[in-house]
Parts: sequence; C-alpha cells; structure tokens
Amino acid sequence: MLLGVGGNNGRGRSGRPTPRTLIILDPSRMVAILSSLSQGLVARMLATWFQGHPMVLLTPSVGDRWVAVRRRTRKWTDAKMFDWLQKEIASINTPKFHLVDGPLAHEQAEMVRSAALDVPPSYKDFVIQFGNAKLYRQGSVYLVQVYAVPDEAESREGEPLVHFGRTDLGLAYFKESRLVAGQESPIFEWTGPEGGFRKAAEGFEEWITKKCKAARRQFGRERWSSILKGPKPFTEEELAVVEARKRFRWQVVGVAENGDLQFEVHNGSDLTLPYLTIGVRGKHGRVQGGVWLPVSHIRPGQSAVVEKDCYRSHLAPEDVEAFNEPDPEPEDREEYWEFQALQ
Repeated sequence: MLLGVGGNNGRGRSGRPTPRTLIILDPSRMVAILSSLSQGLVARMLATWFQGHPMVLLTPSVGDRWVAVRRRTRKWTDAKMFDWLQKEIASINTPKFHLVDGPLAHEQAEMVRSAALDVPPSYKDFVIQFGNAKLYRQGSVYLVQVYAVPDEAESREGEPLVHFGRTDLGLAYFKESRLVAGQESPIFEWTGPEGGFRKAAEGFEEWITKKCKAARRQFGRERWSSILKGPKPFTEEELAVVEARKRFRWQVVGVAENGDLQFEVHNGSDLTLPYLTIGVRGKHGRVQGGVWLPVSHIRPGQSAVVEKDCYRSHLAPEDVEAFNEPDPEPEDREEYWEFQALQ
C-alpha cells in the first residue's frame, strides 16, 4: 500500500507545494473485461452487479480507479441517507468541484441492493446514488474519493482488504474478515509509514460524513462563497492565452545529466507565454502529476530545448510518460501557469 506525497516542482503563494504537484501513489489497477474475471471480490462484484448490462463501461482509469458506470442523466434517487451531499452538489456552480457519475439506473440499483456481497449497506447506498465520486477539488487533487467498484488489497501482514476510497492523506479500506452481509463494517485507513494502518470510523456513513466535513473546513468562508457562485468567465486576454497554448508543440528529446527530462518546445502561436502546463505520470500508473515548462524565452515561431525535473526522486526517466493536459476552463486558472502574466 502506498500513499500520495507532495511534489516539489511548484509552489503557491504561501510557499507550500501547490496541489498541482501532488504525486498520487496507489496500488496498480487491473484492467480487464468482465468475461476474464473469475475469482476474488472484484470479480464477484462486477459479475453480480453489472453482468449483462450494456451500460457498463470498463476502461483504464484516468486517475486511480475504474470508471464502472456512467449515467446519461443526473436525476437523483429517493434515498435520503446522503441527502446532504446531494443538496451540496446542487448548490455549487463550480462544475469540477464535485465530480460524480450520478445515480444508477433502477435495474442496476436493484442488482446492487440484492447482490450477495458483504460490503456494508451504506456503501451500497452511496454507490447507487453517486457511482464514482471525486469530491472537494483543491488544485488538481480531490480531497475525498469513493470508488463504485473497489479493489482487492492486503495489509503488510497479508490480511485481505477491500480498497473502496481515499482522502488526500490516506487510503481507505474495509477488512474482509470484518465484513458481514447486511451489516456495517469499520473503516481502516493507511496514512503512510508514520501514521500506519488504523481504524478511522465505525462505518462508511460515518467515514464519508466526517471526511467531507474535514475537507470543507479547508475552504474559508470567502473561498466557499466563490465556489458556490462559480468561476468568472474568461476575459478576452485569457481566451487568447487558451488559444495560444493550443499552438505550442513539444516532445521529449532526451535526459539531462542530472536526470531532468529534455523537452523540445515549439511556439506556433502569436504570443509569448511564461509557462506551458503538461501532465506527467508513471508508466505503471503509480505516479500522476504535472509540471510547468518555462517557455518565456521561446518567441513566436521559435523552438528551444527546455529541461525539467519530472519527479526524478520517484521515477526513473525511462518510466516517465508526459502528456498533453486538456484546455483549461475558467475554474482551472490557478492550475495553468500560462495565465501568470495576466495576474
């Protein structure tokens, strides 16, 4: 079991590492089609909950999970256990602050409820109402996450575990030995070598409620008000920056003596930008983050080689995969350093 740790490629106004540079360390994810699964908890869950339903989508995860079910609508169920979260999501006008799949279709919800699986009822109810959930975005990190399809895991002592979610500080599990059909089960968290593996809550509902309250407290009153209102639209200058970064081209061309990656960057735009934001991840899926290439010296029409530390303390150069980040939206201003010249 591994835990996310902060990176050091960028710093916010406070001088602390920005969330953008967080490295997410997670157990590697198995990617398979349903018919290839034959044993284990995940196999039983997938086969029992979703077999034979064309709405199921098994794909490689974007972050640290499978996307199990995608709903086309956002009409909530009648369940009241997590009504407070439904209301909070509905009140927020910052689109990416909470990301949830939405409720399961009726027939799938019934399959989850009646499945012969020992995961706690409150966890099943959450999956029925929200599917996969990434809650409380802070920078590029979500402070609370719940997976619609959990993973098998084990402790350092070899005890079987069920990995169902995480926070920004730890990974959350059920102990398989404590699971009883129709009953709640204690939650245990791994918070790193110092924090260790410890009991975090008596049940899933208590855990998700407590973690969401703690996450919300990280946003002050002014910041929370802006999240409720939603971001301001891009200005004309910001839209020009968005268009300009689309015309930048880059490729990895080598490795410096100190282990930094070397990027050849071409500025095909009409602007000079201070930075170019790109994504970085480990080829084995255990590290994910982003870096900002300093490109202020690359004028329109010019090319140059830029060297950048891409988590060399965690990844060997040959294990690094760099990729294009999507175009920024108004709520992404702080994550894309291309806008720094306008601040």
